[in-house]
Amino acid sequence: MVLTDFIELLLARNGSELLLTPDKPPSLRLPDGLHFTSEEPLEESLIEKLASEALDSERRADFERTGSLTIGYRPPGFRQRFRLSFFRRLGRMALVIRTLESGARSLGELNLPPTVARLTDFERGLVVVSGSSSSGRSNTLAALVHQVNSRLPVHLVTLEDPVEFLHEELMATISQREVGTDVSDWAEALRSAPMSSPDVIVVDEVRDQDAMMGVLRWALSGRLVICTVEGADVVDTINNMLSLCPASGRTQRAAELGLCLKGILCQKLVPAADQRGWIPATELLIPDYSISGLIREQRIDEVGEFLRGCNEPGMFSFNQSLAALFRNGLIRRDIALAYCGNELEFRSAIGETRASEPRRNWDLMTLLQLAVEHNASDLHLSEGRPPILRIGGELEKLNMPRLRSRDIRAMLYSVLTGAQRAGFEKDRELDLSLAIDRGHRFRVNAFYQKGCVAAAFRTIPSRIPESAELGIPDALIRLAQKPHGLILVVGPTG
Repeated sequence: MVLTDFIELLLARNGSELLLTPDKPPSLRLPDGLHFTSEEPLEESLIEKLASEALDSERRADFERTGSLTIGYRPPGFRQRFRLSFFRRLGRMALVIRTLESGARSLGELNLPPTVARLTDFERGLVVVSGSSSSGRSNTLAALVHQVNSRLPVHLVTLEDPVEFLHEELMATISQREVGTDVSDWAEALRSAPMSSPDVIVVDEVRDQDAMMGVLRWALSGRLVICTVEGADVVDTINNMLSLCPASGRTQRAAELGLCLKGILCQKLVPAADQRGWIPATELLIPDYSISGLIREQRIDEVGEFLRGCNEPGMFSFNQSLAALFRNGLIRRDIALAYCGNELEFRSAIGETRASEPRRNWDLMTLLQLAVEHNASDLHLSEGRPPILRIGGELEKLNMPRLRSRDIRAMLYSVLTGAQRAGFEKDRELDLSLAIDRGHRFRVNAFYQKGCVAAAFRTIPSRIPESAELGIPDALIRLAQKPHGLILVVGPTG
């Protein structure tokens, strides 16, 4: 058998990859797992023969030196390209053949949400596609290139190892550069990329410090940079990018990343409902001023907390994406539960709770109205406790579920302006007044405690009470009638 025989087998069975290892039959990856295509084991000599078909002497030498090699490959007579990954296991050569789709596929054809197209609307800055191995990052990156190519008359330069998709020029001028073929190595590719005067630079994977520093430098210089980074979710992606920066200058690099980052799309592939393919579940972050501030200050975990509780249009977490895919019939419920990071969050997102799990449809106005009805002086919201009212000086817990930090953030953000949100994230504390129906007003103090959002709402009386009502002694009244001087009123909060 020759290499094209295995490629035709992969295409005929509609698999995503074919694994060839010595002493085992070929294994085809389908949505429900790996399946042997026959009972006849492969000999290592056959895999060595396949390598001879695909590798020239220089690439073969690279493989012998490193023990692994990945190349793009288009067999004679085929329009489609494939990724060939040669590696050694137990000292013997093995091969994985992966199918690669046409670079002309749209974001919609990949079942990506329409809001992902926003990532190509930026003229400058850094856009990141992330995910684990075999998560479809390369397909999404190619679709973003196609999106730019279809709309913008720009010069787009790609740095790839290997080139996996061929892009036919539409509106853009495209220069695809393959490391090892068009340029000697990654260091030279990174150094020379700006010399061709690109408007958009695409890097197929940021693997090391040089690449990370390069994409930051280009993004800050006024170009749009689109790259892939390995990461399980948005938070992991940001942490991985910062870990690639020199430790001595990480504070400065975090500030630069916060300044230039325009969006992160993280994805994982889950089996489709019909078991005939894969559907991307996605997490999308489009940073605003407050999120950029969190990145600059390296408060990365709070970015994830914001995203999980976010109701901003165009941004969503993995659980929200899985819920949408389930509601649209694209994936099964058991699959969604298997891939979700938090079962309770997913159940809440699809409007489902167990009998013992109270629903968490928190509404700040309802809680404030309860404070008014109970003649409470304060409403306290803190993580891990139910809402608490101060009535007649005593604290009383409401018969409600315990609050999560993201619940408090969501309620707080529902009454804040964009500028107030940004100020809160920057200063980590905020004071303001809030009016609700029937003229009731509250003094609001929002703050962080133990890394979680908390808030206190104090009722502001609708009228100024008389001194006698407050029990103020006559001596103090006489002091207040003095024509000048300073009076200090002190005491604990409450």
